[in-house]
Amino acid sequence: MKRLLFLGLLLELSSSAWGATLLPPGKNCFEDANGASLGLGTVTFYVPTTTTFKDTWVDAGETTLNTNPVQLGGDGCAIIYGSGTYRQIVKDLNGNTIWDLLTASTGASTGVLLYGGTSTGSANVQLIAPTGFSATDGQLVSFIAGLSNSGAMTLNAGTGAIPVRYDSVSGPVALSGGEVVANNAVEALYVGGFFHLIGPPVPIQYQFTTDYQAFTVSGTWTKPSFTTTDTRAQTNIQCWGGGGGGGANATGGAGGGGSYNQIQILTSSLGATETVTIGTGGAINTAGVSTTFGSWLTAYHGGHGANFAGGGGGGGGGPLGIGFDGINGGGGAGGAPSSGAIATSGNVGSTEPGGGGGAGGTVNGGYGLWGGGGGAGGGGATASCGAGSYAGGGGGDSVSCAFAGVANKSVLGGAGGLTGAAGTAPGGGGGRNAAGARGECRVTTTP
Repeated sequence: MKRLLFLGLLLELSSSAWGATLLPPGKNCFEDANGASLGLGTVTFYVPTTTTFKDTWVDAGETTLNTNPVQLGGDGCAIIYGSGTYRQIVKDLNGNTIWDLLTASTGASTGVLLYGGTSTGSANVQLIAPTGFSATDGQLVSFIAGLSNSGAMTLNAGTGAIPVRYDSVSGPVALSGGEVVANNAVEALYVGGFFHLIGPPVPIQYQFTTDYQAFTVSGTWTKPSFTTTDTRAQTNIQCWGGGGGGGANATGGAGGGGSYNQIQILTSSLGATETVTIGTGGAINTAGVSTTFGSWLTAYHGGHGANFAGGGGGGGGGPLGIGFDGINGGGGAGGAPSSGAIATSGNVGSTEPGGGGGAGGTVNGGYGLWGGGGGAGGGGATASCGAGSYAGGGGGDSVSCAFAGVANKSVLGGAGGLTGAAGTAPGGGGGRNAAGARGECRVTTTP
């Protein structure tokens, strides 16, 4: 129900649950500074701080509008009902301004808690029915949640759907799920077109919103919505390059493992979307393909094993460069920051902080730390093992290996394949006469 407007700044005589209150006059009567009636003067009503007209009525039911300006009678009085806050300009019959002040309806119920019962609707579009709510700044509503929200939420208290915000230490933010819990009591303050949940501010960093996107095929990474209001969010990107394939020759070399690469970056630095290209594993006699995350990160591929009798194993990809292919009589060099040395026939591949070197001839591949392990060299029935890696893919085995399935393991990446078997994802080098494994990207964003 709308109440009479008072002259002057603001007279709050709200209908209260605490008992009877003074009744305002049935008419508004206006006087000048000397107490003289403003007969035949005018009263104009605007939206506060603007010159946009705002309606008033002759009756509390809002069926008959007043003119705007309202024409005062000869006694300086008029019947004026209104809702909310107004800018009120009063003039005498000659058009002289007597005052230009704010006023408000006595029924705005600001500061009074309006109970809306149990909410209905759906989880993120909830409805309540408080008496007297008019979407006036400062109004408080309370209700029992009939549903738990699962994301951004609106609340309709009888005037249409109004977005709900939670006041975090970084300012008001849209709900993300779980802030309104079924059967809990909820209070909200209406201000400026939003409901603000009443409660202690929740630091964004403790809201435990985590976004995880994994890519085993090429695709598009999308920046999570919660990061638009959290400038401190961090994104961790982990990728593996494709493992090299093994040589087809009966005593050919095995493929090198794909490298591992990782970066942690402020999410705000990334685009709204980033293109993710997943490197494929190399087919037999073919090197793997490098993996990229936008322009931010590349995980380099492993080289393929040589397709020669007693050929060298492929080098493991390194954090800064590709693994090189095995050659006739020599293992491929591991990717940078490795030494780049090629293992000649009969020499073990070099162990490197980058990609491990491929083995030359009948010996074992070199171990890689962040890069892929080197592939084994080929040669008769002599044991020849691919090397493992901490983070990149393991190198493949060639012919026979006394430590088959053990030496070619990786802690974070995929294992190198046994003789005749493909490497495992992500990034494992193929065994002799077998394909390497695909790369991969795992992207985690946290507040």
